[in-house]
Amino acid sequence: MSSKASQPFQDQDFTIPSQTWGIFFISILGLFLETLFIRWIGTEIRIFAYLQNTILVVCFLGLGIGMFTSSKPIEIRQSLFPLTVFLLLMAIPMTRLALGNTSEMLSTLGDLVIWSNRATGDLKSQIVLLLAGLALTYGVLILIVDTFVPLGRILGRLMNANRNPIWAYSVNIFGSILGTWAFVLLSFFYQPPFTWFLIMAGLLALFILWSNRDRRINFALLGVIILLSWFASQVPGARKVTWSPYQKLVVRESGADALGQYVVEVNNSSYQDIMDLSDPYISANPELFPSELKGLSQYDIPLLFHPNPGSFLVVGSGTGNDVAAALRHNIPLVTAVEIDPAIITIGEGLHPERP
Repeated sequence: MSSKASQPFQDQDFTIPSQTWGIFFISILGLFLETLFIRWIGTEIRIFAYLQNTILVVCFLGLGIGMFTSSKPIEIRQSLFPLTVFLLLMAIPMTRLALGNTSEMLSTLGDLVIWSNRATGDLKSQIVLLLAGLALTYGVLILIVDTFVPLGRILGRLMNANRNPIWAYSVNIFGSILGTWAFVLLSFFYQPPFTWFLIMAGLLALFILWSNRDRRINFALLGVIILLSWFASQVPGARKVTWSPYQKLVVRESGADALGQYVVEVNNSSYQDIMDLSDPYISANPELFPSELKGLSQYDIPLLFHPNPGSFLVVGSGTGNDVAAALRHNIPLVTAVEIDPAIITIGEGLHPERP
């Protein structure tokens, strides 16, 4: 390591013990926060699940603007304010629901059906909903860009001050990769958004400590962010919430007239009812299962077209409804494939037929 590269960095905004460590930690923070936004916002606000690269682009836009303007004053609170506003919107159920319904707002005209067609004959209502959807989408993007600008300025100023650009860029790349893989590791261990924001807050706390201004205000804002992230991670009425490496899974109890006791939601959309279609349950609940429909569920019909198969393959087995149907038909060899181990765990624990 070059001795010049490891020199302290000091100016009117920051006093950082080492240029190298400063570049390393801001690179981890930048890519960790970017990956957090891509995963979390794409899950909670459905429009960004369709525009998958949009969050990535605006994160880099914010970093780029920050690096381009790195000579301007750097205030950490310029990252903390928009992040606080966004988390506040996600922590309040009403505003969180409005953000989550952005895609439906943009579907009101009927020629842009993103999730479901909620077109109305009232042109004024269509225009209002369309403008509201566009405004919410634009507002989220602006908050993300503003969050990343100060981080880009810190990185840009540290890179400019370093006398060994190849070393500085190498540290930047290594820190960025480490930040991404840190988030991957958290996903592997099923950690929820609250844990993500705790780690993000720990990284931000370093730069608040190294900052030469507004430390108390910034630490207070950071505390509010941690608190809001806990509220934003809650799912009212859920029996169980799991953030698997692939998706957000929510288990709820079904209504009284449902065919199953539980329903599973994936990324806030209904995915599958965990259904008991065994003969004893059907016989005990004739009001739910008319006699003429006995054995004619969507899971049984394929096996009626091909009776007595020697083997049965289920690709995307979910919580096990198809597997249970195969076992009810006494198929000797059943192979079930499911990419998400969390869904398998839910099925093992809650499916009444224990497939």
